[in-house]
Amino acid sequence: MEEKVNKERFIPIDLPSGCITYDGIDPKSIKIRPLTAGDEVLLAEINASNMSRNLLTLIDRILIGVKPELLTKGDTTYIMLWEMINSYTNMYPVDAVCESCFRRISIQVDLGTIDSIPLAKDFIQPREVKLSEGSVNLRLLTLGDEDATYIYSKENESGYLYTYACSIVDGEAASPMRLKLIRLANMSTQDFAKIKDFQIEHAHGPDMVAPYVCPKCKEEGKLVVPFRFDKFV
Repeated sequence: MEEKVNKERFIPIDLPSGCITYDGIDPKSIKIRPLTAGDEVLLAEINASNMSRNLLTLIDRILIGVKPELLTKGDTTYIMLWEMINSYTNMYPVDAVCESCFRRISIQVDLGTIDSIPLAKDFIQPREVKLSEGSVNLRLLTLGDEDATYIYSKENESGYLYTYACSIVDGEAASPMRLKLIRLANMSTQDFAKIKDFQIEHAHGPDMVAPYVCPKCKEEGKLVVPFRFDKFV
């Protein structure tokens, strides 16, 4: 069920990446709208096998200014957190263990208290990362990469290496994905860790840490919110 775009319903949104990773995109051109019941169908039907595909379809409806497959992980999470707050509620149920009294608790956390980490303004990609032998040029992973990894994993044993192979940038004479996978498979774990650490080092978006008050011991604490897109509805 396709929905016609009504631009009057869209409002500006500042993405954590600042659109630094999106070539030629003006941050001021990015706009979003709240979900409709028709959009909710995509969320209600999300599962492990269609999550990336449903998110691509959903975000293509609710966001204008940038293609959804280009979105970084941090921007994707920020967009979905915005939708939860603005389309439903800022209060989110969490089952946790109090860090003070160590008892199990069921609480409501305020998603509006979660901080968002911006991508450094001087960030550029691709970025060269030195390895034990030579180097590799890397970029941040995207929602499109997540979808491509799922498609690959359906026909192969694992998409683990494929995910990070997507982050390797070779320039104009790009290596086939097959060669990138072979390179990663033969790489030392120390060098592979540097490729994984690149994504962690430049992580941005919601840190997903929220404060709470334990209903049993009344002590204050903080917890990592297990935010899941399939738990919206």
